Amino acid sequence: MNDSNQLMNLIINQAFINDKKEIISRIKDDNISKSFTELSDILNELNLKIVSNNTHSEQDDLINEMSNVLSKTFFAVYYVNIHTGKYVGYSSNNEYNNLSIASYGDDFFSDSKNNIPRVVFKDDVSSVINAFKKDNIITSTLNNNTFSITYRILMNNEPTYIEALIFKLSYDVENIVIGLKNITDIKVKELEYKENLQQNITYTNIALALARNYFAIYYVDVRTNDYIEYTIDYKKQTLKQVSSGIDFFADSLKNARKHILKEDQEKFIKAIDRENFLKEIASGSSFSITYRQILNGTPQYVVFTAQNLTSDSNHVILAVRNINSQMLKEEEYINNLNKEKILARTDGLTGALNKFSYVEKEKEINNMIESNQSIDFAIVVCDINNLKTINDTYGHEVGDRYIIEAKELLANIFTKSNIYRTGGDEFVIILLNDDYTRRYYLLNKIKKRNTKNINTNKLILACGCSKKMPNDSSVGKVFKRADEEMYINKNILKKTKK
Repeated sequence: MNDSNQLMNLIINQAFINDKKEIISRIKDDNISKSFTELSDILNELNLKIVSNNTHSEQDDLINEMSNVLSKTFFAVYYVNIHTGKYVGYSSNNEYNNLSIASYGDDFFSDSKNNIPRVVFKDDVSSVINAFKKDNIITSTLNNNTFSITYRILMNNEPTYIEALIFKLSYDVENIVIGLKNITDIKVKELEYKENLQQNITYTNIALALARNYFAIYYVDVRTNDYIEYTIDYKKQTLKQVSSGIDFFADSLKNARKHILKEDQEKFIKAIDRENFLKEIASGSSFSITYRQILNGTPQYVVFTAQNLTSDSNHVILAVRNINSQMLKEEEYINNLNKEKILARTDGLTGALNKFSYVEKEKEINNMIESNQSIDFAIVVCDINNLKTINDTYGHEVGDRYIIEAKELLANIFTKSNIYRTGGDEFVIILLNDDYTRRYYLLNKIKKRNTKNINTNKLILACGCSKKMPNDSSVGKVFKRADEEMYINKNILKKTKK
């Protein structure tokens, strides 16, 4: 293609970008000459300004190469011979032109090195000088054809964020194009967002409460799905950002396919579905799910917990905790809370309330009964079928996993009630209010799960339930009937198994 035809095609491209169909017609009808003056008029119609004082032939070369890339996207564009350094430029910004940066010259790289310390913010000078080195540009554009750098300059006495986009021309291996774009508005919004983020998260409190329990903490904007991932910096005893993204739910789904044990993927994906997740959060202050994740090459049980922020309804904190080493994690967690109170009332393996807590609650309700206060409640007693066989066959570590899974199952079903671990594999739930009213529906969930798992090695949970009768004088009588019902259910399940 000769220079004249190439020039016309490039101007047609720019006219198409600016929706100037009449200019395209004028060029195609060949009603204009190929003089520089008339071509400059066309460029002016395309909202492009030539800021070069070159000779006629140099301006023709400039138009020939630059008319295709000048647009409203860039306020300044340079055309540089990568080998000789000779360059020419356009600018549509008077404030930039006032910086007295030459629009043409014989050595772009030398001129840039001299200009950068004068116009670029001090903190950015070193990185910008390095970016505009000849060798760096050649290396950076070798494979990707383009690269960019963001820095700050002072225009009209105001700090201005600039994005410099450097790319090769597809039809010209000798030259590169450098376009400058003002991205101040974008950077200001980004900085405002980060400042607001800092205000919304109290790093010290999170570090003290979660540092030694959670290996990943996520701060999620439930309006936009944007998120930031944190981990703990043990030396500084504070949180540090390790990653971020624009869609927490999509990224979690993608990671689930890679890092979560196949058998547990379905329940995790269901829990992390955005619609389900928001419903769960809306119904209570927090919820959690237990699953097995591949850590250091082996599957390990972890607990994923979502927690509302009382002071900020637009964000949610999510944390992931490894419960394979539960006792150590529990001890570290207690160090950040009330050690004595938690240790006395919490089961170390499952996180459920222990028998001591159950006895306290039993006394509280007995006092209400003795004082003739009206109270409706029911007792649910649950026991894991065949746990002794599981321990003898597979070991106590596997048995412990069954116990943990049983607690999590009960916690996810009886969401309004406390779960008490009163023995090795025995759990008790005192149903009040909504859980009391919906007890048959909730118990049926366990029944359905048992039916599904009856002929597998999965968890089977025998349960019995009894409500307080008018003549019951203590919790113990209600518990006794529930315990008897549980043993009846246990025998039925054993007989049902093939």
